[in-house]
Amino acid sequence: KQNEIDSFQNRIQSLTSRSSQDHTAITELMTTVNQLRGKAADDDSKLTSTKKDLEERELELNQSITKIDMLTSQIEELKINKTKLEIQHTKDIKNREINQELLLEELEEVRSRLEELSTQLNTVQLDIVTKEKHIEDLEKQLVSKELEIQQLTKLQTEKE
Repeated sequence: KQNEIDSFQNRIQSLTSRSSQDHTAITELMTTVNQLRGKAADDDSKLTSTKKDLEERELELNQSITKIDMLTSQIEELKINKTKLEIQHTKDIKNREINQELLLEELEEVRSRLEELSTQLNTVQLDIVTKEKHIEDLEKQLVSKELEIQQLTKLQTEKE
């Protein structure tokens, strides 16, 4: 009978030990799940920030496009002005000697302005290309983060 009691006590100790180990494993799993949830929330926050950055970049790009349109309009206006100056020069042949110096100065200003506008246009175009590249990089980051969140969600689902 003592053997049965000893056997029963050994079995109780074994079950108690297993129960304690199971409880420890469950606690560790819950800690890991909570860490993964925290990381998922951080990633979500980063994605929201990235989306906001993309929206800001899009706004900047639209503003750059507006500037390009405005500069293009100014260039056309300057071309028209240049043409008017050339026509006026032809009409004023009698006053050519007197007006030639003034007209040449005005033409030089127009050319200078055209060069400035051309330089500005080139700068804006380079800026657009840079921003488009940056947007592409941000989109790649966004896709990468979405994949990471999917993997974390899958891991979490598997662990649950």
